[in-house]
Amino acid sequence: LTSAAESISEGNFDVEVASKRTDELGRLSRAVQSMANRLDDYLAGQKRFLGDIAHELCSPLARLRMSLGVLESKIPQEEHGNLDSLNEEAEELSQLVNELLDFSRASIALEALPAHEVVLADLLEEVAQREGQEAVFKIEAAPDLRISTNHDLLRRALANVVRNASRYAGEAGPIELRAEVKGEEVIIQVRDSGPGIPEEWIEKVFEPFSRPERARTREGGGAGLGLAIARTCVEGLGGRIRARNREEGGLVVEVEICAKLHGREG
Repeated sequence: LTSAAESISEGNFDVEVASKRTDELGRLSRAVQSMANRLDDYLAGQKRFLGDIAHELCSPLARLRMSLGVLESKIPQEEHGNLDSLNEEAEELSQLVNELLDFSRASIALEALPAHEVVLADLLEEVAQREGQEAVFKIEAAPDLRISTNHDLLRRALANVVRNASRYAGEAGPIELRAEVKGEEVIIQVRDSGPGIPEEWIEKVFEPFSRPERARTREGGGAGLGLAIARTCVEGLGGRIRARNREEGGLVVEVEICAKLHGREG
């Protein structure tokens, strides 16, 4: 029961503790089991609800952007500036809808996903180039380190973590992307030299729509879904993701995956 409670507190509701005992311990075990099942159903329903909302928003948003484009072509040139703020709002709404869709898609069960041979050094390089904007990266991964996992889900998880690091710490120095093997686990780290986050937010940042107050600005961007998407993707791969502040300043986001290793020499 203690182990199940700890698992539930970490967001893992796949526990089996129900007992047929007729005493207080039996009642407690069934209550814990019922709670875990209801929480699992609730979160699954929440993700479906967000995905349905995002899908419903796509069509009117597309019509809105099309109408803005038509309007821009018909009004005098000197009036175009008045449409800039509307275009910015539409773009921000579009990004939010895309994040909601990503969050919903990331909930697909691992059994429904194919496994691929992934060269981690190549994947980290790809993610850095696509998501790093103007940040500088330092990649440390053995060129022959290959794992068997779902490429798309792992790429989506890392892309959100790297995008987050680039957004908040891209100007503070190189962002380090590391991949190494520890026992039967593959550890992937994204390390930055930015301001880090308050200790009380270390766990909260992986919850949907949660961001430290100092990040709640339009300039900071995002809707607080990036790391939630990353966590859902990593958990879909059977792994874990955690964050911690670096003693020398900055944040480390660590992805731990138990994946079958492919031929690695040296």
